Amino acid sequence: MEDIQISVHAQARIRQRGLKAEALDALITYGSYRRRGGAELVFMDKKARARAKDGLGVKAFARIESSFNTYVVVGDEGTLVTCAKRLKRLML
Repeated sequence: MEDIQISVHAQARIRQRGLKAEALDALITYGSYRRRGGAELVFMDKKARARAKDGLGVKAFARIESSFNTYVVVGDEGTLVTCAKRLKRLML
């Protein structure tokens, strides 16, 4: 996650949503990426959750699993623009 810059707006949203750094790192590392509206949408679907569980281990995965109903938006320049809770299924 070292190569991704976090915008001021995203920092505020991360604090507001209570997203842990460990969960954000797992989301960026194991999440599914989809192009949407001029940016990359990063979220955890079933396949991404399976990758995270294999990569992190069962205990670490269980500790941050509740944060996986969050998605982040990464701009073309590699900046994390914002994050939000998923309240319903993402329409891709």
